[in-house]
Amino acid sequence: PVQSLIEIIDLEKLDDPLWDPTVPAVIHSFNDAAMDDFSIRDLTVARGGIQIAAGKQGIAKLELVELSVLATSPAAYEQMITTDIERIEIEMSDILKHEIALEDFIRIYEGDPLLGLDVTDQFSLAFKNRNGEPAYRFIELIRNGAELLAGTQYFVKVSKGIEPLAGHELAQDYVFSFITSVAGSADL
Repeated sequence: PVQSLIEIIDLEKLDDPLWDPTVPAVIHSFNDAAMDDFSIRDLTVARGGIQIAAGKQGIAKLELVELSVLATSPAAYEQMITTDIERIEIEMSDILKHEIALEDFIRIYEGDPLLGLDVTDQFSLAFKNRNGEPAYRFIELIRNGAELLAGTQYFVKVSKGIEPLAGHELAQDYVFSFITSVAGSADL
């Protein structure tokens, strides 16, 4: 008999002796496994969780236990971003509470996340609009007016405590950065 599983390791909690940083998830149990269907074929992060090609079981979704940031645009550590970027986007793993004040949990800093200039007021924070309705899993930071500074590193911080509609809140701050182009908004 065989079984297949995925084990997620939370690298942020790896050094904490009071916390098990591993989360195993059985995909094929002893009873479900067969000679021609016993393993995971592929996996990807999409649609708020980890999508798993589980052989003859079809597509399985592994939902994350606590709220996480799944993707950002610009991507973390991306460089050569045009200074006239219209928006920054953040995709969360779960739907956020509708009444949440995004300004209480999201900040944008110029130069350094601890000592840098807070430039959050240069952006409007809102949920992304899809088909005329707010999509409460997607956050947009829309630039108001002035371009960003050329050749500058910007940090976006999503603070711990932001709550999903159901499940556990973001357990720790999530910070990502990007660097604007030295050419500003000119094409290279």
